[in-house]
Amino acid sequence: IGWPCQGKILLSGRCTTSCGPCVNGEAFVTTKIALSIPAKEKAKGAESPYFKALLAGGATPDEIRIIMPPGNGLPSAGEFDGIVLAGGEDVDPELYGERIKYENVKVNRARDDFETALLNRALSARLPILAICRGIQIINVRFGGTLYQDLKSDMALERDHKQAGIP
Repeated sequence: IGWPCQGKILLSGRCTTSCGPCVNGEAFVTTKIALSIPAKEKAKGAESPYFKALLAGGATPDEIRIIMPPGNGLPSAGEFDGIVLAGGEDVDPELYGERIKYENVKVNRARDDFETALLNRALSARLPILAICRGIQIINVRFGGTLYQDLKSDMALERDHKQAGIP
């Protein structure tokens, strides 16, 4: 049973005021974040840079649920308070009406479908969404946008998209 708090609830679940039955600033509200990441990141668990970034932002480990297909299934909107769509494979060009044009385009259609359904649930529930790299592309395609399949091949670049030392 929670208590309506007059203060701001932070990502950590801590309350900024002592307005009710909070214990040492701890509110009864716990934030639940669905973190959708590729398999290689899930294998890192709490060592994933995405997981660490959420911790650095104030989340606690028990507030973060790492999800991915087909693993633990698509959570319902009521199971989380926000989602993070992280980087990873290329979005399947079929989702924006194209065929794969280049050998270096690597897709994970199961993840595309999973994250699109997750995004739709979050949008319907009006939940906060943080999208990083591929996540932004999923949002773009979901709303009818298209993508360059390979920046180097599709357009002239002033600088290399992949930066040295960044995976």
